[in-house]
Amino acid sequence: MKITRRQTEPIKCYKKDQLTEDFFAGQICSRKGMETEKYWSDAFKSRLRDILDEVYSSDYGEIRDDIDSDWNMDYETYQNYYSFICGIIDMDMKDTYESYSRKLERIGKISSAYANAIHNFPDDIAYTVSFSRSSCSVYLNTGIPVRKDSVDRFLSVLEPLQGIIVSETYSGYERKDYEDSSLTIRISDHDFGGNRDYSYQFPCVNVIVEV
Repeated sequence: MKITRRQTEPIKCYKKDQLTEDFFAGQICSRKGMETEKYWSDAFKSRLRDILDEVYSSDYGEIRDDIDSDWNMDYETYQNYYSFICGIIDMDMKDTYESYSRKLERIGKISSAYANAIHNFPDDIAYTVSFSRSSCSVYLNTGIPVRKDSVDRFLSVLEPLQGIIVSETYSGYERKDYEDSSLTIRISDHDFGGNRDYSYQFPCVNVIVEV
């Protein structure tokens, strides 16, 4: 398997049943710096704590207890508490959280589409997985030689699927061209843009999911 970048951590291989929707969603969210449940809980509690500090009252004991507890407060609970104290919902938080929620929903749909496509992959291959820094694209290195029969093995299971566009960007299969390479599968929610033949400087089986 050809390694084209400096490795900063041990290489981990995954079988296809490990490449689930939750796996992709977690990895993509982490790389995109998406906020966690803990982040939002802390933000909700801090906002409510500031409001209650201005009330100067021993009322709202249940809310105070929840603010001081270890459990993660969700958005709906926050808005219910905010409305109970202030008489209206927090529109600033609504705008901020709904923008985050839309991004999270799209990542979930993309991750589900990735997992559904991979469900059809061969059982006997382990994949190393890398992620784009700038998008939701995923690269699966198969560790198997680049040959026409290897490429066709994936095309045969991918081409009949609904909701994806699949192609391959290998130009010929002469041993001299790919002797240091192994077959790579690129899965993404978008194509290469203006560079139609290569994905970030190397050829691949290119799978575009429609979400």
